[in-house]
Amino acid sequence: MDEGRIYFQQSVAPNYDPDAFGGWGGDPTTGYPYLNGVTFSRADNFGFDGFAGYPNIKDVGVVVLDAPYTPPSGLFGLLPEPGAIDRYVDRPSSEKKQIRFTLSGYGVSDAPRGVSFRQRLMAWSYLIEAKSPVTQFNIKTTNNPAQGKGGTCSGDSGGPVFFAGTRVIAAVTSFGMNPVCKGQDYSYRLDRAPVLNWISDPNRADAG
Repeated sequence: MDEGRIYFQQSVAPNYDPDAFGGWGGDPTTGYPYLNGVTFSRADNFGFDGFAGYPNIKDVGVVVLDAPYTPPSGLFGLLPEPGAIDRYVDRPSSEKKQIRFTLSGYGVSDAPRGVSFRQRLMAWSYLIEAKSPVTQFNIKTTNNPAQGKGGTCSGDSGGPVFFAGTRVIAAVTSFGMNPVCKGQDYSYRLDRAPVLNWISDPNRADAG
């Protein structure tokens, strides 16, 4: 045989304990996935108006940490200004491939044989179009790994989609068009006033 391919399946953690971290489950030996005691008490399971509807899928949520946390870099993602995507993509069609976004996630990195790594994966993608009804609420980007670009896959949902070269989060990874994660990515826009108002609402159900 001249060549071959070997598949490995990664377990959750070498010492996984479903009762670790107060019942959240994890590996108390390595601290995965709650290293340094960073946990959250609850997620707002209803999300922005119930995660419902199409093309306004309302696919954004908030996680409340039990205590403040500062990452090693000291830097966080930033929320966009209202209408930021419209301004960013307002350029001639000949420059479409310059309208780039940076995708970030921990999900499956290959399909149909899923491979997941315990590290953040990054890829850049460019806009497909911004004139259809779905793009009023979602950005539609490429998902094919070619010419240095990439996309998202199962398990990346909820991850940030940055304006390329910035820490500003344009959208939240939401859904794809097929089970092998090819073709197109759709991410729910954060640059809309109703979404930004909901995120910052002090009277939101889980706020405070």
